[in-house]
Amino acid sequence: MNQKIWVVLYFIFIILISFHTLKANIGFEIRISQVYLLLLFLFISLYDLKNKNFNIKLYLFFLVSGILMTLISLNSTYEKIGEFKFIIKYVIIFPAAFYIGYRTFYFLKLKDIIRISELAIFMVGGLAVYLYYFPIAFLIHDRGALTGLQGTFWESSGLSIYLSIFFLISFILRLYLNSITPKSISLYLFALTLIILAKTKIVYLAFILIFIIATYYKLDLIKKLSYKEIRYTHAISNFISKINVKKMILILFLFFIILIIYNYIDPFISKEIIKNKIENERGRALKVTLELLEQSNWLGCFGWGFVEKYFTSIYRGEGIIGLGEGVNAIFNSFLDIWISVGIYGVIFQIILLTLAFSKKNFLTVALPTFLFVVGLTGPVFIDFSYYFFLGFSYSFKKFVEVK
Repeated sequence: MNQKIWVVLYFIFIILISFHTLKANIGFEIRISQVYLLLLFLFISLYDLKNKNFNIKLYLFFLVSGILMTLISLNSTYEKIGEFKFIIKYVIIFPAAFYIGYRTFYFLKLKDIIRISELAIFMVGGLAVYLYYFPIAFLIHDRGALTGLQGTFWESSGLSIYLSIFFLISFILRLYLNSITPKSISLYLFALTLIILAKTKIVYLAFILIFIIATYYKLDLIKKLSYKEIRYTHAISNFISKINVKKMILILFLFFIILIIYNYIDPFISKEIIKNKIENERGRALKVTLELLEQSNWLGCFGWGFVEKYFTSIYRGEGIIGLGEGVNAIFNSFLDIWISVGIYGVIFQIILLTLAFSKKNFLTVALPTFLFVVGLTGPVFIDFSYYFFLGFSYSFKKFVEVK
């Protein structure tokens, strides 16, 4: 099939991922991006079946896991809200998302992926800036006083995570191809500026951990995929290859100094903020979650939709900021799936991260590490884009093995 068709199909998908606010009602609400995802998965599946390339083992792993977790949830006698939506996600939507990601490097060239990533940064980042100054009601999620630089995402963290992922993809693949240019550097500065302005602290931690792991493994950032030599790439790769423990500590120290200065100018961490999060938000949510797990003898298995029901009408303490009606997950993805479908849910997620991770190249270190870290403080497991990006990383892992 024509290469340009694959580029267009994936580009539309990548852009639609960012539109959290665009939904259709088919008896229940579903995002437009999810409808497109299912159509794209059907198209890819038919194409692969025709060419005898469909990975039935991978798909069956997801399908069987989804059915098993569904049975665990249905077995729970606790009251739940929206359980059916989770069943649809884990049995149909998430397997489709991972499979689309898994096929990315089979259908697209590296240069096409870079181009799509950079267009996504430019368009989604630019739209976020525009909507910040000129809001369009149906495109933004109005959070009252909390509404900020979030673009078409549900909140600012969504924008930060999206831009961070495509920054990592573009930057790392350009390193592989020795093709970093002044134009790409200016785009990276634009993305990093928006990431900082969105004030999603966990993203900073994810970048730090990626840097530490990449340095520890002394990853060869150029590998054997070089097409041409450009001084910017060699400067960066040579700099990273020569980093030792002392230099790493110095770089991290300078990074923290910059964050401290920025925090002094425009505070995003303070004693009051930390105290509020511990007493009224994540800290209290963690305490209550651990109490529920202890109550179940650490088995969990309360069922999908229990979290929303519990914090909406069952929990008798004072309200926890960010939990309650309309919120179907707690702040930590691993604890959330544990409390919902037990240890098997946690094992399932660890298997996916392991599939996507490889210490042999930078991209398959960076993406799974980033997604793991943001999952510690956000409900990323309930968003199909998480599975797409894990599949994307797994795809590159297989692509490099073939090379």
